[in-house]
Amino acid sequence: MSENAEVGARFIPLMGARAIPLAEGLARVTFTVLVADALPTGWAQMPYCECREESPVMPVNVVTFYFSATETENLVIHQMAVMDAPERYRQMLDQGWQEVTRDGTPIKIRSADGRYVEAHLERDGTFAFLRSQHLSTDELATIAASLRPASEVTDAADS
Repeated sequence: MSENAEVGARFIPLMGARAIPLAEGLARVTFTVLVADALPTGWAQMPYCECREESPVMPVNVVTFYFSATETENLVIHQMAVMDAPERYRQMLDQGWQEVTRDGTPIKIRSADGRYVEAHLERDGTFAFLRSQHLSTDELATIAASLRPASEVTDAADS
């Protein structure tokens, strides 16, 4: 098992969710799943995700996870089709966001509740919402700008 596969090994999915391989998550949804192409040194993406089925309050969505090598720092990315983003996200998007640009990508970012840094963007028909307690707004914006379709990042890694 690679060092990166070990990262997040003690992760426990949220109640009612089930951790599945990322490839399986990709096959279950009709929108483009994005993954970070640039992470802080020592960080890795977990080799699995949560794929949540549609419910009365949330559309089908995929949640990907990233951890530092020590597993003391993390990043969570919630994703869904842009057209399916629920009203609660739409209302939240009007509250205290600053637009920044990284590598030509417009990203909205904010500090929330004094504990979290949050960012969101739309790319390839996907609404991505990023959240971390440990990253700076600059680091989170850089990661958000690096989001690429999982198939492109996987294909590049396989070549």
